[in-house]
Amino acid sequence: MHIRYAYSRGNNYYYQRKIPRDLLRHYAGSSHIKINLKTDDLKKVTKHVSMINTQYESIWASLRKDQDNANSFIKLRIPGLGGDTKKRKTFDSIQLSALIHECKNKDDDVRWLLALQIDLGCRLAEVTGLALSDLRLNVGLPYVSIQPHPWRVLMTNSSKRNVPLVGVSLWAAYKIVESAKRRQLYAFPRYTNGGQCKANSA
Repeated sequence: MHIRYAYSRGNNYYYQRKIPRDLLRHYAGSSHIKINLKTDDLKKVTKHVSMINTQYESIWASLRKDQDNANSFIKLRIPGLGGDTKKRKTFDSIQLSALIHECKNKDDDVRWLLALQIDLGCRLAEVTGLALSDLRLNVGLPYVSIQPHPWRVLMTNSSKRNVPLVGVSLWAAYKIVESAKRRQLYAFPRYTNGGQCKANSA
């Protein structure tokens, strides 16, 4: 039985799907989404694949909507504007691997924040302003809920979304939850406290 976007290796099935070309800039050097489904039961595999597809298609639709709703002045041409700027280069796979290694080696809240961003592709304020309860780990497919809070709003209504936790972002999410103190409200108290999110300090 062939299941689109799924393949078997050993005793598990894996989900793998190519990231749309127009959205690659949101995924820090990755070209594919790859998730270990941790089962060889075809019914469960089919269900998981369908759920993951739905989530990613929703995420991608939101990202595209954000792009379409870009500032109306973005096409305004100003002679000479940007002529003295340097184009920012993306990280290659070697640099990303080194960055991930350093995050796991240092293993503190600053590195967890960075690790979350590597695989989530979210805005800095979206991550620094997370509530601890936004990290949903006790479900079949762990994810982070990007939603507005009194201390941090979202840029657009379509920015509200659920993003699967994979790779190093999943590692970071577990670290954040495991290290949380009793009755801790914020995922990153260093940057969010007293009802304020200080993303610019991150």
